[in-house]
Amino acid sequence: MTGPDNTMAPSSRTGASGIAALLAGARRMNRGRRWSSLASPYWSTLAYTLRTMLAIGIALSTAFALQLQSPMSAVTTVLIVVNPVTGALISKSLWRLFGTLLGAVVAVALMSAFAQAPLLFTVALSLCIGAACVVASLLRYFKAYGAVLAGYTIIIVASSSFAQPLNIFTGALSRVSAVSVGIVSAALVFLLTSLPQPSTLALTIETLVRDIASGFVLYRQPGAPGLSGRNAKTLPRTGLLLRASALDETIEYAGADSYVLRRRMGRLRLGAARLLGLLSTLEPLHDALARTGSGDASRDLSEAHRAQTIARETMQALSQLPPGGLLGSLPMIDAARVRIDTIAIGLRDPAALTVTLHERDLLSQLSHAVADLTDAGSADTRIRLRPYLDWTTALRNGFRGALVTLIGGLFWYVTQWTAGPTMLSFLVPAACLLSTNPSASKASVELATGALLAIPASMVFQTFLVPQISGFPLLWGALCLCLLPGIWLQYHPVQRGRAFGYAVFFNAMINVHNPITFDDISLLNNWEAFLLGCICLVMVFRVLLPANPRRDIARLAASLGRAIELLSWQRPVVAGFGAWPLQRWEVWQNLQMQKIQRMIQRLQQMPGLAAAPLVQAAFATVALGRVILTLQQLQSDPALPEAGRDAARQALRALRRVRMEPARVASRINRLEHELAPLLAPDPSANGPSPISDASDRGLPALVGTLGEAVLLIEKARGLLDRRCPDLAAA
Repeated sequence: MTGPDNTMAPSSRTGASGIAALLAGARRMNRGRRWSSLASPYWSTLAYTLRTMLAIGIALSTAFALQLQSPMSAVTTVLIVVNPVTGALISKSLWRLFGTLLGAVVAVALMSAFAQAPLLFTVALSLCIGAACVVASLLRYFKAYGAVLAGYTIIIVASSSFAQPLNIFTGALSRVSAVSVGIVSAALVFLLTSLPQPSTLALTIETLVRDIASGFVLYRQPGAPGLSGRNAKTLPRTGLLLRASALDETIEYAGADSYVLRRRMGRLRLGAARLLGLLSTLEPLHDALARTGSGDASRDLSEAHRAQTIARETMQALSQLPPGGLLGSLPMIDAARVRIDTIAIGLRDPAALTVTLHERDLLSQLSHAVADLTDAGSADTRIRLRPYLDWTTALRNGFRGALVTLIGGLFWYVTQWTAGPTMLSFLVPAACLLSTNPSASKASVELATGALLAIPASMVFQTFLVPQISGFPLLWGALCLCLLPGIWLQYHPVQRGRAFGYAVFFNAMINVHNPITFDDISLLNNWEAFLLGCICLVMVFRVLLPANPRRDIARLAASLGRAIELLSWQRPVVAGFGAWPLQRWEVWQNLQMQKIQRMIQRLQQMPGLAAAPLVQAAFATVALGRVILTLQQLQSDPALPEAGRDAARQALRALRRVRMEPARVASRINRLEHELAPLLAPDPSANGPSPISDASDRGLPALVGTLGEAVLLIEKARGLLDRRCPDLAAA
């Protein structure tokens, strides 16, 4: 298949600066490896723990010195914002401060409007929390965390003023002050104690590109099996997809830490999106060459195999690049692409053309991705990537958050329990935090388990340790001792949810003020409130509104199919009243790859589901979208004869019904392919045309190859494109 390239590939790679210089600096990585060899996971965790404890001490002592109303809020802020990655710490801190300010303003407004109407206040609070959960589910990274903070800051500020509503403004200022103290303390410790090391972004990019090339080589070995017989957990593309998606997050944090990178974040993200799209064409078209006959087609068959060999050798060389060699690989990739272009010019067999142009397109995608990631060549500033907005999941999380808040508020109103605000202070933050998790239902159990473990720990701290404390050093030491399990395990992904719940809500359960007062009845009430809150949280997230991964997978599969249909209806014009502009294939492709990422996350929750056919069909669907965008360009190509343009238009009209009758659509496109095959020009002379540079120059051979790939991709994606989604139903 030929990719819908709208720009010429950069012929010169000079002038690389910024990111290119950063990547070139990876050659000095060997000097940093001496330190990296010592920084084992144990020592990294130990350093993270010690720095966190130091930040806790500074935050707590500062909060006491300033006589803040809730000094433990500063400690909680430290536990939430600390991150060994400097850019992540800065980004999270800024969004936490913004969310706290917004939540404090909303809390003051709600208390001012409904100070004498607790039922109306509960309903309004539920709506605000639901809206915050929806926004947090739609946003990404720490922008989502800002929405989370805006949500649960409302109840934290309001709960301290339920008895005396006139103190709401003072409570809001105290909350903002405590959060600011925690942010400054964490930033001060982690920024001053961070050792200068070579940039990890350059190493992450190079490692990912090498691994993608290695995955390509794995399936291009002679006799290598296809992907259909493998489990989804062992698919190289599955892991590579998650890593390529995580690369965008790494770029986000690197941009927060470096002004130079921040200016180039758009192009770096585009390069990461191109790598994502590259994964959709990783699997070879095994079935294409099997259709090639003998006789006159034997030469074309051998030429197509030669094109596959060129692509495989290029990827093999790319997988063995030394550190800092990514920028230098661009001439090699472009040279291999030109060689395949030359092969494609002389081919006449449709199946051989399909395979050869597929290899050429793959190298073209790789060249553009590497150019963007290394800041080589000119950038296209018109491309604006968009996140996929999963409204179904967001609305479900919003309804969960609103329901949890409403249940807790009504329980407090009916029972007049003095610990009711404490239960709300657990339920609302927990619901908001869970809304950012890919599997909120599963994460609710982990978070509740961590909070339950914090109850006996807070009992030990409050009963046995606090009475023995006679000064701040002892308080700091006792607090760090109890928080140690939560801080240590937050560094390990498997236990991160439980550790986070333990560390954060332990601070909310203990009674540490200046001076410290002892009230056993109040403490018991608070612990009971947290216990009931954990039960209510799990009941809502796991029983009343449980997750349905199978339904989510079917919904995402249907969304991929609808995207194909809508893309085929797109009109091939770029201006005019009422016209739909041609959609950039990078933008469309990135949106669909985000859907596949969410589909894989749901598949991981269903180990008994036959995931491999669905994953394979999803990748084939994205590749089919690239075919449609290519056909939209070719149907108005003046280099094509009228018969070719008419065939492209007929193929696009047929693709509009691909979800209703995929087999018939594939048959129709296959007939168009064979009708055009006799129109291919004779072999070029020695002074033939120059190597192919873009879709319009390839003309009729490009159209024939594109139609051939469309047939193969419809067959591969048939189980997902069909409205009944038979692959999912059979599972």
